[in-house]
Amino acid sequence: MMTYPECEAEDSTCRDLCDRQPDYGVACQGNGEDLWDAFGLLQIDVGCDSVRSQFLGNETGYSRNVLRKQRNWEKIISAKKRKRKHERERRRAKLADERDPAPQLSKRDLKRITRERLLGAKETGPRLCVDLSMTTHMTIKEISRLAAQIRRLYGANKKSQKPFWLYLTGFVQNSPIAEECLRMNDGFSNYLIDVTPESYLDLFPFETIVYLTPDAEEGMLCR
Repeated sequence: MMTYPECEAEDSTCRDLCDRQPDYGVACQGNGEDLWDAFGLLQIDVGCDSVRSQFLGNETGYSRNVLRKQRNWEKIISAKKRKRKHERERRRAKLADERDPAPQLSKRDLKRITRERLLGAKETGPRLCVDLSMTTHMTIKEISRLAAQIRRLYGANKKSQKPFWLYLTGFVQNSPIAEECLRMNDGFSNYLIDVTPESYLDLFPFETIVYLTPDAEEGMLCR
């Protein structure tokens, strides 16, 4: 009788399997040694590792196919992480190459450039007129809001690359709107604008005027 001492640990497992499934092609009777003898006569290599994988499965409890898929998935995730890291580094390098630092200007230089731009608009730029002749019919709250709007208008126009030249018509000294503009707007007296008590009709040719108001009877179509 031929025995395999290295696989004696598997005998009990084999006996249990043979008891539960008596219809296998090779029946197990008596003890597990008879099975090992049968395998030996058939010249079958029954290493412990192969028997364990056939009868007990792998140590993790997953099939080889599942483990292979898991390893492939981990490789894919790792490759995606490396690709994202490479893309971030490439974008940083591209931004660093394209970034052209603008020359730093002092506040004095910025004020000078702004002044030149606004004065240039006075000579050749379009005109924008704010008609204040109706402020006598406005409440104090409405006048305060109008003064705030004038401040925002001047600030936005001053920052524009192609500014308008601003007019405040119907602006009467010591009137509620004049006092409110001086109170709410710091440096209002130094604004680079034209302030006049005259009407816009006395300053501009009638055919060149486009009057914008929410009370207009005809709407203006923007193209």
